[in-house]
Amino acid sequence: MTSEPEIHLAAMLQSTGYGGETIVDPENVLAKHLKEKGLLDVAISERSGYEYGMAQPAVLVMKKDGTVLEKWAIVPSEMNIGGAKDRPDLKQILDNVESKMKGGEAVHEKYSLLETLE
Repeated sequence: MTSEPEIHLAAMLQSTGYGGETIVDPENVLAKHLKEKGLLDVAISERSGYEYGMAQPAVLVMKKDGTVLEKWAIVPSEMNIGGAKDRPDLKQILDNVESKMKGGEAVHEKYSLLETLE
């Protein structure tokens, strides 16, 4: 999911190599809905080119019945360059989700952060 205007989607897909389903939500409707429901607080930062703001990185994994298995949202700060770095290791998120799907506890209490820059 991206809050980037759809006009940039083709270039983003080509540059990242991502080939899965993409939802374009420049008005951040889903981020606002998740916050209203108390499921996830996705930070939305002001940025040129984003009329309604830029949704910052977040992860929400839910079961079909609405059970939240894992969630994470970056809190933009000077230390993480406004949200541009310190993303969680997605393998660790997957480890936690798989463990919880089997009835276990989280394998990782705290994620290792990757210093990815946009």
